[in-house]
Order: sequence, then C-alpha cells, then structure tokens
Amino acid sequence: MKIRNVLAVSIALVSLTSSSKVYAAPAGVNVPVHAIFAKAQTVKFSVRNDSKAAIELKVGEQVMTLAPGKSLELKVAIGTTVLANTSVGNYHAGDVLAQASKEMDDTVLALR
Repeated sequence: MKIRNVLAVSIALVSLTSSSKVYAAPAGVNVPVHAIFAKAQTVKFSVRNDSKAAIELKVGEQVMTLAPGKSLELKVAIGTTVLANTSVGNYHAGDVLAQASKEMDDTVLALR
C-alpha cells in the first residue's frame, strides 16, 4: 500500500513539473552573429559652400574648414550631426545644419 502511495505521489510530481517545462521557451536560443557584429550604417553626402566666406563645420567630433566655393565629401554614420562651429553669415556657432539619415545618401547640402 505504501509503495502505491509513493508511486502515485512521484507520478503526480513528475507530471506537474513536466507540464511547465513542455511550454517553456527552449534553452538554446540561436542569436544571429551578424546582428551582434554588424557595422553601423553610413551615408555619403557632399557639403558645398556657396557663400563668400570660409565655414568651419563640426562633423561628429571632427572640426573641418570649408573654403568658399568648395565641396567636401563626407561619409558618416547615421545620426551624426553637422554643426556650424563658428558664426559666419546666416549661421551661428552651434547651429545644427544637418543630421545624417538614410534619406541624405548621395545628396548635396548647399550652404549659402
């Protein structure tokens, strides 16, 4: 009689614990490796100075000077901001001129 009770209790415990394990998420979840090591997306665009004075730009953390009538090819990560670093003409120091996005790929930003 005691063996029947022990057997019944052990079967009940096994069935109660196994039912939650059947519906649980699998232990080995495959994570795509390319998602971890993917490069940041970049965009390529030009900045052209149509004014009569040199413009100093801050692209991300890098400061660049753009001479009058000249163009500058940029390849930056999406989300990078292009700022006016000094006050010249219509632009004041710290003005956001552009923020790189997918829509800016292969475009020209003309500064007047």
